Parts: sequence; structure tokens; C-alpha cells
Amino acid sequence: MSIINQRLDYKGEIVTVPEIYNQGLKYLTEYVTAMPDDKNFAFIYGHNPTFSDAVMHYLLMDSAYSMPTCSMVCLECKRLSWRGFIPGNIELRWILIPRLQRKESGNMP
Repeated sequence: MSIINQRLDYKGEIVTVPEIYNQGLKYLTEYVTAMPDDKNFAFIYGHNPTFSDAVMHYLLMDSAYSMPTCSMVCLECKRLSWRGFIPGNIELRWILIPRLQRKESGNMP
């Protein structure tokens, strides 16, 4: 987490929710849809299978998807409230797979 925060020069609040790691897609969805609407974005870190399942679920994918190690995905909700963060309201903005990025001086840890 700290590498991402450093690279993004993020100085905002960081909340650790260990339950996201163990509770699966249902808990992740409950957590996200309960977030306060005054928060415009969230970086949520976790592991598979929960996060691969989440990408497939939110994007209404018909085929299986497994997020590669250390990959990141940016999802955007078409609604103004976190309560709207449900399948059908979510669009994929980007996927970053670090092993496919070129390593240039100063750009990768």
C-alpha cells in the first residue's frame, strides 16, 4: 500500500478494513455501498479471489477473469451515490498490470 501512496503522493486518510481480505464479494459490496457520499473516490486493496470476483460481478462479465499479481483496476460508478455501486452502473476505466509496464529509471520501484 505504501508504494502506491508514495507514487501517487497521496496524503489523505487511509482506513484499514481487514474484513475485506477474508469476507469475500458480499462484504466488499456492503462496505463500498455504505461509504459516505462526501468521499469522491476510494482505493481498495485486496487479494484474489475476491477482487477478480468483484471485477467480473460489477462489470457483468460472462467469462472468468483472474486479476494478475499486483494488478490494479479502476472502476467508475455512473451514479453520484456509493449506494449505486452495483452491477450495471459500473464502467471500467483502466487496468494496470505492472509486469507489462516498461521499467524506466524512476518510474517503477
